[in-house]
Amino acid sequence: MEKRPRDLRSALLGSALASKAGRDDAAYTLMDKAMGIDPLIDARHKVVTDYFESFKSELAPAQGGFDGDDKGLALPVAYNGVLRYFQGDLKGAEDKFKQALKMEPANHVALSYLAELSLERKQFDKANELAKKAMESERLSPLAKFLVASSLEGLNQAEEARRLYSDLLTASPGFTAATLKLARLKAAEGGTTDAQELLVKVYFADPEDTEARAQLFKMGY
Repeated sequence: MEKRPRDLRSALLGSALASKAGRDDAAYTLMDKAMGIDPLIDARHKVVTDYFESFKSELAPAQGGFDGDDKGLALPVAYNGVLRYFQGDLKGAEDKFKQALKMEPANHVALSYLAELSLERKQFDKANELAKKAMESERLSPLAKFLVASSLEGLNQAEEARRLYSDLLTASPGFTAATLKLARLKAAEGGTTDAQELLVKVYFADPEDTEARAQLFKMGY
């Protein structure tokens, strides 16, 4: 499982360019890879330098990828929404996800990203409902399970959220966001040593992860 923003950007951009070139197999393979990467990973790597290129600008060439409205298929519509999401067009993304669900009510991509949008708006009940539907549709999706756990955390169901984060990491040990969330829950419950061990693993795997560094600093590490 990839951990760094570059991996997510590469998968998204590569899938969009392959789609625009008519290479559907490569496009779907790369986007499927992107679906297994934490969608907020870029936010944990915000380092201000003279050479910093924003996520949105790097994805500019992806404009028009998966423009599959005329194919009558839900998945390319949902994937077009994913590209819009990462380009900052949240309204356009949401419209695409809703369009995909009208075509295929159990589309796990659309359900997952609508759950993510609900989480960002702190609409935890709605996020939980959508994420559970996504997990029912695609039980092997680490993103769907992560979103269910995150929504439960928002609903103050910490014990169940912790269990789901642990289950997710058993199957997908490289899903860093789940490690960070689990560490935070353990620290809040007094398990500082366990939390530090988790955070140190993240830090040594990716020293630029600002959330791992911030949590370790708060612990005096």
